[in-house]
Order: sequence, then structure tokens, then C-alpha cells
Amino acid sequence: MELHAELIKQYEVEGLEGLLLSPRATKTTNASTGDVLALVVWNFENKLLLLQAERHYAFGETDLAVEKYKLAQESSKKHRFVHEEALTCELAAAFHEKAGNVQFVAELIVRAATCYQTWGAEEKAESLF
Repeated sequence: MELHAELIKQYEVEGLEGLLLSPRATKTTNASTGDVLALVVWNFENKLLLLQAERHYAFGETDLAVEKYKLAQESSKKHRFVHEEALTCELAAAFHEKAGNVQFVAELIVRAATCYQTWGAEEKAESLF
């Protein structure tokens, strides 16, 4: 669990932020920092939120994990990343099950399966049940 948490922390700091906000990225694409930030929000906000949720989960920060899973799901849905919404719901369900919040598990699994089916991943959707 500790290694998992450390990898997530390192990826948050060095991964998306380091790559997309670096001077090299803006120079290569001839984009302003504002343009890059807009792309980051559209393309990566949900991923960063999911990484943060998993990090909070790994560190036992339950309330923060709940909040970040919810925000990650909302962001995935808002930006129409149906496959990533599915993954977020699946991971959130696993978190809630382990945390003893069983009232959320069934709803999240059904939503994950629906998203996987919409994306065309029928077998993956069926594997959740």
C-alpha cells in the first residue's frame, strides 16, 4: 500500500503537471500557458482527480477520497469520457466496499457497467456482476 501511495504521489507531481505545464510543452506546441491549462482541464482533470482519490484512499484519508472520487466521476461525465467514468465508478465502488459504505457500491457498479456497455466493452460490463 505504501509503494502504491508513493507512486501516485510521484506521478501527480512529475507526470501530468510536469509534462503539460513545462516550458518545453508550450514551446513545442506554440501554445500559451492559458491554452495548455484549458487543454489540461478538458483532457486531464478527471484523471488527476482520480489519482488524488486513489492517493487519499492509500493514505487512509477517507473523507478526501470520497470527495475526489465524486469529483472525478462528475468530471469524466461532464467531458464525456465514458470509459473513464466507468473506471472511476468501478474504483470508487471498490473503495466504498472496503470502507464499509455498502449503500454506494451497487449504484456505482451499475453505473460502471452502464458506462462500459456504452463504450462497447460488453464483457467488461458483465464481469462486474
